[in-house]
Amino acid sequence: MFVLSRTYAALAQILGGSIDELYAHIAAMGGAVPSTAIPVKAGLEKSVLARLSATQARLNEISGARENAEREIRALNIELEARVEQRTAELRAALSELTTRYDPDLLRDLAN
Repeated sequence: MFVLSRTYAALAQILGGSIDELYAHIAAMGGAVPSTAIPVKAGLEKSVLARLSATQARLNEISGARENAEREIRALNIELEARVEQRTAELRAALSELTTRYDPDLLRDLAN
C-alpha cells in the first residue's frame, strides 16, 4: 500500500494535479472562447499542468492576434470598397463627359 501511495504522489507531482483536473482544463481549452489562465502551484512549474498552462496562454495570444488581424482585414476591405466605388464613379463621370462632348460614332470607332 505504501508503494501505491508513493506512486500516486509522484504521479500527482508529474501531472501537477489530478487526472480529472487536467481533463477539465484540456476540455476548456478546446472551447471556442479562450479559457482563463490555468493556475500552477509553486513547485509544480515543470509539471504537465504547467506545460498545459503555458500552451493555453500561447493559444490565447494567438487567438487575440488572429482577432486583431481579422478586424484589420475588415477595415481594409471597407476602405477598398469605398475606393473602388469612388473610382467607378470617377470613370462613369469621365465616360459621361466623353459621350456628351464627342460624337458617339467617333468614340465607337476609337473603341474598336
